[in-house]
Amino acid sequence: MLCPSHKCPMPGCTVPVGPAFIMCRPHWGLVPAPFRKDLHAAYQLAPSAAKQRMVAEYAVALALESITGVPDPRSTD
Repeated sequence: MLCPSHKCPMPGCTVPVGPAFIMCRPHWGLVPAPFRKDLHAAYQLAPSAAKQRMVAEYAVALALESITGVPDPRSTD
């Protein structure tokens, strides 16, 4: 059974998502495959739980931007 830890961050989506996932399967599938691969690798290489949280937050921002085309307003780029 899925033990959700959060809801999919895609605006308007209310699908519960397990702790090991960034977003629901349908929305994650919209993220370009190279981004998915790179984000997964960065998360796996993070040396601590705190760093993994930082990578996960950045991954959410990149994933949403890749789907919506709207940059994260918190971005400093």
